Amino acid sequence: VWRSYQGCNLRGYGGVMTRLPVVATVAEAFWFAARELWTNIRVGWLPYLAMTLTLVAAMVGALVMISGSQGLVAVYNGVVQGDMFGGAAAVGRLDGVLAGFGVLFVGVFLATAFFGAYAVPIYRLVVFGERPAKGFFNWRLLGPQQIRFAAANIIYAGLGLVFMIGPVLASWLFVLNALSKKTAYFPNPVSLHTVDIVPAAPFPFLYWGALGAVVLVAIYISMRLALFLPATAALKKIAPLKAWRLTRGVALKLFLMHVLFFIVAYAVLLGVSLAIEASSATFSMLGRLALNAAALSSPDGAEPAWLAAAFSWFGVAAVIAMNIVYEFFRFGAQLGLLAAAYRRLAQTA
Repeated sequence: VWRSYQGCNLRGYGGVMTRLPVVATVAEAFWFAARELWTNIRVGWLPYLAMTLTLVAAMVGALVMISGSQGLVAVYNGVVQGDMFGGAAAVGRLDGVLAGFGVLFVGVFLATAFFGAYAVPIYRLVVFGERPAKGFFNWRLLGPQQIRFAAANIIYAGLGLVFMIGPVLASWLFVLNALSKKTAYFPNPVSLHTVDIVPAAPFPFLYWGALGAVVLVAIYISMRLALFLPATAALKKIAPLKAWRLTRGVALKLFLMHVLFFIVAYAVLLGVSLAIEASSATFSMLGRLALNAAALSSPDGAEPAWLAAAFSWFGVAAVIAMNIVYEFFRFGAQLGLLAAAYRRLAQTA
């Protein structure tokens, strides 16, 4: 794996490859995330903060508009479940509900654009070796590249709903409905006193097989479109057909690449969780030792409250810092994986 990574250094973090090596691509993604961890943090923290605040503001604005249209206090669960929508329809006040969902859509679009301020430079760093602008503040939150990235995400979500999620969900509901129907069966045609209730579907396994086939087709389509976003960042244009043509013949490798990536990412998550628990236990132990020492040296034997608070806050800050570092490592690995796969395939197209 290391030789594969070291030997592909023509452009950016990779070079000319005659195929898509699954293990080497996953290894490159995690190596990139570790090597460029500070780059991911400094480029991504402000866009990530802007994205989070925008989503919160959009949710609050949508709830206010929906509740104001009905004279009620809307709650998050009510909006998701559609209770507020149904209540407004009953009293003929859909304008506030539609306006609320409009605000939510705009907020999601802007939040996605803000995330693009982080994702696009990272994609281009992996594909072309193009270093992001220096500095700790990434002020380029909204521009043509970010808006293009957000539009590509909307298109990708629409394609996923029409060609992946929609067919799978419809097939699932159809199979459940077909298999839930029962019919009466008389095993003894001479005597009608004995009756069995059996499924109306003659061959249930055929229904499950058809559902499995639909799921496989959806997975295939998702793999063929997996490089849509890095292609948008690299080409500076929305080109779903380019991503589709680029992944011809490598859908299985892309699927195996994602499976291996999530296995390794899960192992890393377990390691980080153990490290966080160990750090919390260490800070707790050190705090207790410091408090005991302070109490022994105190004339009245009391534990100083400020020292307990200091250790408590320091421990919380350390845990938060470790979680933040891990999140940007994970983001960097995910973005690096798709960008590395795009670069390797684009150079051999």
